[in-house]
Amino acid sequence: MSLPKTANGMDKLKLCYLLLFYLGSSSLTEVSGAQTCEIDSVLCTSDLSEPDDPPIFHDLTTKEIKSVQTYLYHQRDLRLLRPGLAKINTSFIQGMELYLPNKKDVIHYLQSKVPTPKPPRAAVVTIFRGDCDPAVVEEYIVFPLPWPTQHRLHRKVPYYLRPFNDVEFATISDFLTKQVDGVLRQFLEESFGGRLINCGNRCLNFQFASPVGPSVSNEPGARKSWYWLHQLVEYSALHPVDFAVLMKIVGCVYTIEKVYFNNMYFNSLQEVALHYRNPSFPRLRIPYPVDSKQLFSKMERRGILFPEKPVSPPRQVEPEGKRYSVKYQEVKYMNWKFNFRLSPGLGPRLHNIRYHDRLIVYELALQDIVVFYSGAEPPHQYANFFDSSYMIGMNLQGMVPGVDCPTGATFIDSHILTESSLKPAKLINAFCVFEQNTGDFLRRHISKTSPDGPFYEGVPSIVLVLRAITTIANYDYTIDFIFHHNGVLQTKVVPTGYILPSLYTKQNENKYGFRLNNKLIGNLHHHLFNFKVDIDINGQHNRYETLDIVLDKTSHPVSKKPYDVWYQNKIKHNLRKTEMEALFKYDFDKPMHHIFYNNNLKSPEGNNMAYRLVNRGMSKSLLPECSGNEGTGAWMRHQIAVTKRKETELTSSSVYSAFGTKNPVVNFRNFYADNENIVDEDLVAWVTMGTYHIPHTEDLPVTHTPGLDLSFFLSPFNYFPEDPAMGSRDSVRIEAVDKNNLKRGIKIDKQTFPEKMTCKAPIGNYFEYILKRPNVIFDIQ
Repeated sequence: MSLPKTANGMDKLKLCYLLLFYLGSSSLTEVSGAQTCEIDSVLCTSDLSEPDDPPIFHDLTTKEIKSVQTYLYHQRDLRLLRPGLAKINTSFIQGMELYLPNKKDVIHYLQSKVPTPKPPRAAVVTIFRGDCDPAVVEEYIVFPLPWPTQHRLHRKVPYYLRPFNDVEFATISDFLTKQVDGVLRQFLEESFGGRLINCGNRCLNFQFASPVGPSVSNEPGARKSWYWLHQLVEYSALHPVDFAVLMKIVGCVYTIEKVYFNNMYFNSLQEVALHYRNPSFPRLRIPYPVDSKQLFSKMERRGILFPEKPVSPPRQVEPEGKRYSVKYQEVKYMNWKFNFRLSPGLGPRLHNIRYHDRLIVYELALQDIVVFYSGAEPPHQYANFFDSSYMIGMNLQGMVPGVDCPTGATFIDSHILTESSLKPAKLINAFCVFEQNTGDFLRRHISKTSPDGPFYEGVPSIVLVLRAITTIANYDYTIDFIFHHNGVLQTKVVPTGYILPSLYTKQNENKYGFRLNNKLIGNLHHHLFNFKVDIDINGQHNRYETLDIVLDKTSHPVSKKPYDVWYQNKIKHNLRKTEMEALFKYDFDKPMHHIFYNNNLKSPEGNNMAYRLVNRGMSKSLLPECSGNEGTGAWMRHQIAVTKRKETELTSSSVYSAFGTKNPVVNFRNFYADNENIVDEDLVAWVTMGTYHIPHTEDLPVTHTPGLDLSFFLSPFNYFPEDPAMGSRDSVRIEAVDKNNLKRGIKIDKQTFPEKMTCKAPIGNYFEYILKRPNVIFDIQ
C-alpha cells in the first residue's frame, strides 16, 4: 500500500510511525505504565511507495499497467472487450507482467562504471483470442514503458491449453449447475441431502476440477475436466459425495461426456436418472452435515483448551528499530542486497542477489508447484494439478500479522491485472519481510580449561526472511527466502491446508490412503516444487563440478596382520562437461557435493572460490517417463539439473501446463536433450523438492506444518578466506581476565544490549484495522 511522499523537514520518526500504522504492525502507546519500544529513525528506512522511474527489476507499476491497457484497447485489430463484457469466445486481456530485458543488457547496465542508459522496460501481455478461428492465446511484448508505442507477437498457444480464469469458471459453474439440477434434482436431494439451486442452507457445489488433457485422453486438442460434487459446508473439500461429471469444452460448446457415481460410470445425466428410477439401482445415502462448531471439517477452536488461562504467546521485538530497509522492491540487510517481484502466474522471484556487493544469484524463482493424487475414483485418479495454471502469484494475499508473519514485519502489497477488473488489483500483504532470531546459534564453542581456554564465543542465528504464501484452492504454500549472516542463502517451502479426501469404500480401503473417519479416505498425493537458480559466481562463466566421495583403500601400517588394508573416504573431482552429465538423481551409494565456480579465479590457497548447492528436500517421482501428465513436468525427474542459460529457456514450466500434451508449451526435456557444453558457460541449476503425503487423522481438519518443510541452500565453499560472519556485532565472547588464574574474573565482549530494554513490545492494531476493511484479507466482490 502506498504512502504519501515525505514533506521537507518531516521527522523521520513520524514516517516510521506512519509506516507501522499503515502496515498494522504496532501502536506507539503506553501499556501498563511502560512505553512501547522506540524506533530508531536512522534504521527505519522502508519506502513502500511506487517509483516514478522504476528500477529494472521492479514489477509493473499501476501507471504502467494502465498505460499498457490504454495502448492495447486502441489496437482495433485485437478487438478487445472490457471486463464485464468478455466471454470465453471473445477477445480480452487475461493478464500482464514485467518482461525483463536480455540478461547481457541487464548485467552491462548493473556493472557499468559510467552512466549507462537503463534498458527500456516492457510488459508481456496475455490475450485470450476466443474471437479467432481457430481460437488462440496470444502473448504480446508491449514497449517502451511507461508510454508504449509498439507491440510485437511473442508467441501463440493453442486455446485448449489456456490457464483457468474467472470468465470460464463462472460460465462452467452456471452450465453444470443448470444441467445437473435440471435432470437429477430429486436424485441429488435424496442421495446427498442438498440441492444445486434454491438450496437454502443445504447446498451442493462443483468446487474442484481434475484436468484431463490430450496426454491423458489421447484425444488431440481436447480440453476436459472431471468436476467433483461436494456438500457446501466448511470446509467443502472434506465433504465429497462420490459424484462427478466429465465435461468436454470445445470453444463455447460444453458437453457432459461421462458421469461417475458410486463406483459406476454413465454416459449421460439422463442415463443416471433412468437407472435411478429402477428400484434395484444401488442407492447411496450421504446425510447432509449439521453445521456446528464441533463439525470435524471446521477450523474453529474446540477440544481441551490450553494454556489453562489465556496468556499471550511470546513474540520478538526490534528494540532499536529495523536493521533492514525496503525501497522500490529492493531489500538491503547487513551484507545482503536483492530485488524481488511477483509473476502472476509463476509466483515470487528474486533478482540480483548480492553478498558484500558481489553477485551470487542473478535470478532465484519458483517455477511451478505440482500435486499428483492417487485414488480409485476418477476425480482423484486424474487429479494431477499444475498450480501455475491456477496462477500462483495471483493467489498471494492477506497474510495476518502475528500468525503468518511476525507482528512487526514489513508487509508489502503487489499490483496485478486480472481479466475480471479494468483497474489493477491490489494484493494486500502479498509479501512480508522480517528479521528473526531462530533460537539457534550460527556458531558457538566453549573451552572450559587451558591450554585453549577458558573461553566461550557464540553468535545467535539471526536471519532475514522474505515470505510469500500462496493459497491454491485447498492448499496453502509458504515460500521463504532466508538470508543468513554468513553468506548462506536458503529457500524453504512448507505446505499446509486442507487435504482432498475421497469417500470411503471397500474398493479404496488401505490401497490409496487411511480411513480418517466414518466416511473419508485420505488420498495419497505427491507435492513437487521446482525452482530456477541462475548462479553467477564471480561472473557468468561458471563450471559445475561434483566432489564425489568415494572409498579409499590404503595401507594399514600399524596392523600386525600381513598385507592388511585400511578403508577410508576420499574426494574425487568430477567436472560435469555437458548437460546430460549434469542431470542428478539422488543415489544413496554415491554421496557428493555440488559446487559452482569460475575457473579463472582462485583463492590464495589455490582453491576454486565456489558456492555449494545443497538440496535437503529431495523426493523421487516414481511415474514412468512420458506417462500421463509426467511429460509436462519433465523437471520432476531430477533433483538437480544444470543447463546452459538461454533467453529461450527462461522457465521450466508455464501457465499452460494443466492440460498436459505430448508436446507441452515448455518442454523441459528440450533444455538438456541437445546436450550442450556447460564448461565455462552461464549456468542455471533447476532444483526440485517434494514430499509424499499420506494423510492421517491428525490432518483433520487441516494439515500441520512440522516435518513438512523442504529447503535447499546455496553456501559459500572456499569463497571467503574465513567465516564472513566473524564481523558480526551480534557475537558474544566470554573469557578469563587471566586464563591462568580464573579467580581474577572474566570479561565479556558484546556490542548489543537488549537486556537494557525496559519497554514493552508494540501491540498490533491489525485486527481492528480489518474489522473496517475485510477486503484486506478476503476477496469481497
